[in-house]
Amino acid sequence: MQVLSMTGFRKICEEIAPASFIYDTENQPGGTNKDAKMVMRYSDVAFMLNPNRICFKNDAGTLCLNRVKSIRCHDNTEMVGQVFSIVCGNAKNTNSDVSYTIIADTEKYQSKL
Repeated sequence: MQVLSMTGFRKICEEIAPASFIYDTENQPGGTNKDAKMVMRYSDVAFMLNPNRICFKNDAGTLCLNRVKSIRCHDNTEMVGQVFSIVCGNAKNTNSDVSYTIIADTEKYQSKL
């Protein structure tokens, strides 16, 4: 696993050119609510460095992750795409950190989903 900055994450996204970004409630850490399931695909991503914010956009709306502290790039990509854990929270309080799992779905993974 590699820890990335916002700039490093943007560079990787430019290199792999994902067809979409996937947010799936079943992939989220601590997600135990089996009654509500949501899978959203976002075709565009926007980066804002002040404040650290990543916004994923599609025709239905936008998912913005605020106060991004770090991004973890996972090594196991063979089945679903490039997996990222985006850690958000207050810089002064590490107990408030929340991690979101996002999958960058590249062309080579399209047939496996």
